[in-house]
Amino acid sequence: MALKLSLILAAERGVSRLQVFGDSLLVRNWMNGRNQLENLLLQPVLDELLAIKSSLTEVTLKHIYRERNRLADELSKGGF
Repeated sequence: MALKLSLILAAERGVSRLQVFGDSLLVRNWMNGRNQLENLLLQPVLDELLAIKSSLTEVTLKHIYRERNRLADELSKGGF
């Protein structure tokens, strides 16, 4: 997951503030506590992401519509 890798790399490099852009509004809302997980199998993944996020001073998650983020969409589908 790109979000997990971004958070880990930021923490390892001593970054205190991170701005993340992604096309999953649902993931953004989970990370910000606006939505609850419906699939409890994902809870350990979310817990890990939140733990890494808490090690940083500030993490801002911004939503970008897929249509405006073609490169990331292609990369996520293995088109790299």
